[in-house]
Amino acid sequence: MPSPGGFFNGLLGIARPGEVIYRAPQGAWLDSDVIVEADGMGGATLLIVEGNYPIDYTNKFEKRFATEKDACAAAERKFEH
Repeated sequence: MPSPGGFFNGLLGIARPGEVIYRAPQGAWLDSDVIVEADGMGGATLLIVEGNYPIDYTNKFEKRFATEKDACAAAERKFEH
């Protein structure tokens, strides 16, 4: 049974807490991924991780954003470099 919070998240157009809304390798020769993880309240965290996310990984970079859109835009910029 879906949670009531998930229902409202869908109505508001925001992702569920902990949901990965963006993921890309940082580069062809790097063992790093650029991840954006939603907080369930419209914000998100940008992570650059090394390893096997979400099970066994090391955070190389972390930054919180007020909106999912801003976090994904920052992730795109990180991915391009």
